[in-house]
Amino acid sequence: MNTITEHTASQNAASLNPAIANGSIVKPPEIPMTAVAADEPERFLETVYRNGSSVNSTLTLSEVFALDGSDVDCEINEITGRITIHPQSGPLLRYSGSIPAVGPKVGRPFLEEIMWRPGELVTVSDLLRNPHLQSLMCPTVRASRLKSLRRGFGDTAAAPWFFELERAPWRLRWCAGRSWRTIERLAVPSVITPRSSTA
Repeated sequence: MNTITEHTASQNAASLNPAIANGSIVKPPEIPMTAVAADEPERFLETVYRNGSSVNSTLTLSEVFALDGSDVDCEINEITGRITIHPQSGPLLRYSGSIPAVGPKVGRPFLEEIMWRPGELVTVSDLLRNPHLQSLMCPTVRASRLKSLRRGFGDTAAAPWFFELERAPWRLRWCAGRSWRTIERLAVPSVITPRSSTA
């Protein structure tokens, strides 16, 4: 008896809340459920933003491990736990699991809100639509989180490479000239066993 597995797009990145309007990158839509044999290799979702557009593709595990992040300015690989950042100057930054001082509950969703809208000015109101970012209403907390992001990326306010800030009113953008890649697991919601037919 064959076992069938259904694949859908990953839900583990539910905190990502990219805008659909104003030329923003749209988080990849849910991949239609397709039946595949259980012994088929697991696939992973890759999203690459470069030169003003994004491309989605699926990778095998060996393809995921072959990536080294050298072809993009920032790579966040959820499968290997590796984060690679190419600052404007200085050495390549490599982190395992998370970027120092960028926490998973607020810092990571803050980063993702900005990354998924490259070139677009993101307002405080935009950020507050994400339930994980309610603390960013406070200007001191916003400034602290942005400072942590910049430090983790080797970025500075004096010479922004990744994060460009406009202060009045407060708006932040991921520099559209900076490329990025994310790799995440495709969810496997259930295993379906075909029913035996009775004649």
